[in-house]
Amino acid sequence: MVAINCVNLWEIISMALFGFGHRPKPMGFDYTPLYYDPEKEELEARLGAAKSGGSEGMKERIKAGLRSKSTGARNTYRAQTRQSNIRLVIILAILLAVFYLFLRSEAFIGFLEAMSGNK
Repeated sequence: MVAINCVNLWEIISMALFGFGHRPKPMGFDYTPLYYDPEKEELEARLGAAKSGGSEGMKERIKAGLRSKSTGARNTYRAQTRQSNIRLVIILAILLAVFYLFLRSEAFIGFLEAMSGNK
């Protein structure tokens, strides 16, 4: 049998109630966020590329133009897809209506009776 003296018992109780010793406080930080303006950054990059001239400036202008066209193309593609889907639904509705009217017509019913041999 293990003998527990009063000091050890008090340490066990205090650890159970108050945690396992000293806990450090979390470190704070003094970060102040800066304002970021992507349009201003892009404008400064274009102006710098135009001032530097040469082939590097031309490459940057071409890249920027392609980037701007790709975002516009994405929006155009979405609009065209939406229009295409609406057009497809309208065509299907028209075809279903025509098919329904054809099935309900007297000519089709007469054709079916003639094919089955019942009059």
